[in-house]
Amino acid sequence: MTGLLGKKIGMTQIFSEDGKLVSITAIEAGPCPVLAVKEKSIQIGFDIAKETHVKKPVLGYFKKNNITPRKIIREVTKEASREYKIGEELKVDLFKVGDFVDITGTSLGKGFQGGMKRWHWCGGPMTHGSTSHRRV
Repeated sequence: MTGLLGKKIGMTQIFSEDGKLVSITAIEAGPCPVLAVKEKSIQIGFDIAKETHVKKPVLGYFKKNNITPRKIIREVTKEASREYKIGEELKVDLFKVGDFVDITGTSLGKGFQGGMKRWHWCGGPMTHGSTSHRRV
């Protein structure tokens, strides 16, 4: 099983074949160059980065392989039946129409929200030694 890296562009709607309105998530996936080939996995990159935003050892790693620097580097399991070469680009054409695709995302994260934001509580006392301003 091979994977691709991508990022969410936004949400939109389309009409299905039976005329129902379906909400969809638009994702920009690939191209992801192969950075390294290992025994059971391959290392791929996504989203071009400026050379000034990449640390020098990592920049040397990209220059050694003649690949433009990437912001995101991840390892994915590789297909046993296929040979990969460093610098080869993986694109969406890996998948056929009708293939099922598992998508994993990382949320932006909001930190500890507290009861005020979660359940719309009003704040506790702000003075006189109170330590429960936003506590649950």
